[in-house]
Formats: sequence, C-alpha cells, structure tokens
Amino acid sequence: MIIKVRLPLGDTGATGPTGAIGATGPTGATGATGDTGPTGATGDTGATGDTGPTGPIGATGATGPTGATGPTGDTGPTGPTGPTGPTGATGATGDTGATGPTGATGPTGATGPTGDTGLTGATGPTGATGPTGPTGATGPTGTSIELAFNNVPGSIAVPVTPPTEVIVVSVTTNVIAGQRVKIDQALAIETNATANNNIVTEIRTYRDGTLITSRTLNRSLASAGIQRFVIANTYVDTAPATATVVYSVRVIITAQTNILTAEAINRNLNLIKFF
Repeated sequence: MIIKVRLPLGDTGATGPTGAIGATGPTGATGATGDTGPTGATGDTGATGDTGPTGPIGATGATGPTGATGPTGDTGPTGPTGPTGPTGATGATGDTGATGPTGATGPTGATGPTGDTGLTGATGPTGATGPTGPTGATGPTGTSIELAFNNVPGSIAVPVTPPTEVIVVSVTTNVIAGQRVKIDQALAIETNATANNNIVTEIRTYRDGTLITSRTLNRSLASAGIQRFVIANTYVDTAPATATVVYSVRVIITAQTNILTAEAINRNLNLIKFF
C-alpha cells in the first residue's frame, strides 16, 4: 500500500542571470523572388546614322480641292440668233403699278335706292338755353263746374192705385242757354206684396214740366213679403234757355198685381253744371 502525501509548494525563487549567446544556426532556404522594381531613367540619344538609299515612288495621292475661280475672260463675239424656242409658261403676276392720275369725272349716275337707316347717334350735349320767346296769345277760358244737389233720407209713399206720379226729390238751379248739366240720381223702391206679385214702375226725370229721361223697373216674384229694388241713372241735359229751372225725379206705378204698398226710399239727386 502506497500512501501519497502532497506537500505544499514553496514560493518561486528569483530569476537567474541571462545565459551566453548560442552558435549561429544553418542558412535557411532561398526565399521567393520579389516584385520587379521600377523602370530606370531613359538613357541619352545615340548619334544619327547614315542616310539610306531613296525608296521607290509612292502611289499618287488623292486629288486636292478645286482652286479658286480665275477672272472672267473677255466676251466673245455674238453668235447668230438661234431659232425661237417654245413659249415658256406665264410668269407670276408682277406687283401692281402705281395709281395713274384721276380721270375726268363722268356724268352723275342714277340715284340708287335709299339705304337702311343707320343707328341713331349718341345724343349730343344740351345746347344753351335760347332767349325767352314773346308771350303767346291768351287762350280760351277753361271749363269750370258748379254742383247743386239734394239728398233726401227716409221714405215717401207711392200710390199703388190709381197710377199717380209722385215727385220724390228735386233741385232748383240757374242755367245758361246751351249749358250742359250732368244729372245723377239714385233711389230705392220698396214694396210689400202677397204671393205671385208683379210691379211695373217708371222713374222719370224732368226739367220743369218737360220729361227728359226715364227708366223702368219691372219685377215679378212668387214669394210674398217686403222687397227693395235700388235704381240709379245718369243723364246729360242741355239747357234750352237761360233761366231758373227745377230738375225733379218722379215715380209712378204703371201696372201691378198683388202689391199692397210701395215707397221711394233714400232719394239722391246731383246736378253738375259745366261753364
């Protein structure tokens, strides 16, 4: 039986002195050829050699460019005229020549038709105001008017039978011979009747005792009761003489059936006189 005992190592000692240089070893193998070095500088030019013999004539070179044209020679004598050649094509028209002098004026031609009317020119500036002209003659006297009227409210009875003319409204006025008088009138006729009634009424306009115009109301109704009819009229009268006259409106029932009573209501009469 072997017993191994590991003893502990001691510390490393100090480095000893350098030994002597050993002998030179054998020459090593030749190394590979190095790269070619740069070309050296060109040497001086050698002396010129002797001239050699003349060589054979070379081929003719290419023709050179044409030289400049020489001066024109003298004109030779004119040769005989040759035969006339064919007519050449017509040349282009030349430029228009200068305008010749104006010829003498010819006789005036017939007048042509009137041309269309041109556009209206712009309005020129307003001219200066001229002097005031003389005063004109006095014109005729203008027309004037005068109104006369009578408006009567309420009602007035008109007899049913016998037929009786009743003045329902009137106006008294002065007129001049030949004067125009416009007459406007309006009123209502009111009736009270039984069934199946009929009435024929005249509304007459007078100048004094002269009848100058009239209107007729003709109504037939199946129902009974009170009925009202509005009537208006207008007329222009010419006065026959200068005077004071009475214009009046009169009502008369000329025919009736089953009419119990009749009245004229709200009578208006207007006169417009023109001078």
